[in-house]
Amino acid sequence: MISEQDQFHGPVFIELAKHSKKPIQVESLKGHYENTAYAINGVGVFIKHSSKRMTPWRFSFYKNHQDTILELKKIFDDVVVILVCGKDGICGLNYSELKNVLNDVHEDIEWVKVDRRIKTQYSVSGTDGKLSFKITRDNFLKKILKDDYL
Repeated sequence: MISEQDQFHGPVFIELAKHSKKPIQVESLKGHYENTAYAINGVGVFIKHSSKRMTPWRFSFYKNHQDTILELKKIFDDVVVILVCGKDGICGLNYSELKNVLNDVHEDIEWVKVDRRIKTQYSVSGTDGKLSFKITRDNFLKKILKDDYL
């Protein structure tokens, strides 16, 4: 049986494969990462999903999630947190963008909200702040693939 998590992780890998100039290298970082952390082309990636159909999408970040992302940052130069917004699309935040909405104090539970109105880009806010700019739907591809983005 295919888990809900796998159903939402799949589109991330499909989009990466479709838009990369080169083959992508993916390594699942097992162990205490709860099967949500990957190394993709040398970038640390942490994936969360919301099965909610419509905007806004709200993502819970438990202390251990933020601790895991911090561990990824210690290992990788670049870390991207992927937020799969139902069937709407994928919002990707680099580490500094995430820290704008969730600061360095990891509470037991915090949240990130992604909102997108028709024909607009993603607005992102969280427990500790709001991004002053919007995130495009292909932004996560550019953050992971960099120069290999088609």
